[in-house]
Amino acid sequence: MVVEFPSPSNTASKITYNTRALELAYYVCCMASLISNLYCVAGSTFLSVFATNLALRGPDGSVERAVEGMHEERRNVFIAFAVGLASLLVGMIFGAWLLMPLESAVLSTIIIGYGGHCTYQFGRRTYKRFSFREDESSEIDDFVAAVVSRFSPAGIRRGSRSSTASVSEEKKSV
Repeated sequence: MVVEFPSPSNTASKITYNTRALELAYYVCCMASLISNLYCVAGSTFLSVFATNLALRGPDGSVERAVEGMHEERRNVFIAFAVGLASLLVGMIFGAWLLMPLESAVLSTIIIGYGGHCTYQFGRRTYKRFSFREDESSEIDDFVAAVVSRFSPAGIRRGSRSSTASVSEEKKSV
């Protein structure tokens, strides 16, 4: 991902400029992208492994603790992902301006900008589709009560099915 750039000679092009600032910006974006994306992947892995372990093997109340912990940490992972993605896109633009002729750099910048815009719009649309207010959220106790009532002796007698009844028939009755 990191490339060494030869400085253009003054006679090679009618446009002469100092590429040192572009090179610095490119390298900073590359490192920011690498570190942010590494944090995102490592954070996601840690959360999924440790929270799942706590939820499945921990003491009483561990499922709620695991879910709450994942909920609290998700913001940091999302921020790292956004910074990593933005750094990657901006670094691609700097790389295009360092390596390509003017026309290609302009066209690449437009394509990268459009791709970034589409990604941002998709993220906003997905966030709106799956977001909810905190007062709309359910508690783990609601889930436990539903499961317990389903499998309690009274619930088993009410919802018991014969050995010939199909699963789809039971789903219809629920």
